[in-house]
Amino acid sequence: MPSRANPLPPDLRVIGTFNRGTFIDKKTSPTVKKVLGLVALLILVPPAISQGETQTTADQVRVADVTVTGNRIVSTDWIMSFIKIRAGNQYSREALKNLLREDDWRILETRMFKFILPQIKNLPDGRINIEFTVKEYPNLIEDIIYKNANHISKKDLAELTGLRKGVPLDPLSNRKACFAIQDYLMKVGRYFAKVVLEEGGVESDHRVVFNITEGPVVRVTQVRFVGNHDLATSLLKNQINSSSATLNLALLDGDVLLLEVFYKSKGYMDVRVTREFTFNNDFHSVDVVFHIDEGIKYRIENVTVQDLLRIPTREIFLIPPIPEK
Repeated sequence: MPSRANPLPPDLRVIGTFNRGTFIDKKTSPTVKKVLGLVALLILVPPAISQGETQTTADQVRVADVTVTGNRIVSTDWIMSFIKIRAGNQYSREALKNLLREDDWRILETRMFKFILPQIKNLPDGRINIEFTVKEYPNLIEDIIYKNANHISKKDLAELTGLRKGVPLDPLSNRKACFAIQDYLMKVGRYFAKVVLEEGGVESDHRVVFNITEGPVVRVTQVRFVGNHDLATSLLKNQINSSSATLNLALLDGDVLLLEVFYKSKGYMDVRVTREFTFNNDFHSVDVVFHIDEGIKYRIENVTVQDLLRIPTREIFLIPPIPEK
């Protein structure tokens, strides 16, 4: 019978056997010690990859279900179309928190609900459920009426207000729409425009009714400057945009800033500019008066440069000289 090859290294001395395998004499050579040390290391120290996989899995959560509650007018399918979190998917907790915030904002932007409450509910098996609880407005808009809108089309009004039939009636949105219409009319020169919300200010309403007073287009007939002792009026008129135009508050406020910036560029660092309107008898035209408090003019007495070592020499030569006055 042929002898079976000995799988152990030649310098290992076999002295006996157990029913579970061969055992070796404690008086072993250096080779034996290396083998035994390697075996012990493999047994006692688990692979690093397994630890990494365990940590990654612990940070992940799986979504069992995504539900919507509280809706009776708006369909669940319509609401779910704005939700990106999907049942069965696995997310890190940080990613899930960000997605939940984004989904909440997308639904809120539809302006179909008074409020939205997103919740994460833990399940016994380690998975989670995502639940969106919505609170609807009690009524839908049945009609929208714009009274006395003679110089603005219904299409433009609809774009300004964002309202349409069949959507929930939100009193806050309707009040904002009032200001949107009034602001538009004032920007096109109708300074005396006024918009009143006659219906749609409470949740029990079914219609939204705006009563619009457009008022006349007011044109700027004259622009005057008071208090400009050092700078000529002709020079100041070249700095503004509101001369010979319809009265526009935003434009005039911009002119106040332009005048102050221009004065400061000339050394008047304490300048103050205000505006005043003088309407004519028919309220179709107005004189604009800019009141200017110039203050003193500052001049540079001397220049001191510090920390020259931090500025490259070539950049120092690029600094323009200050003219003497």
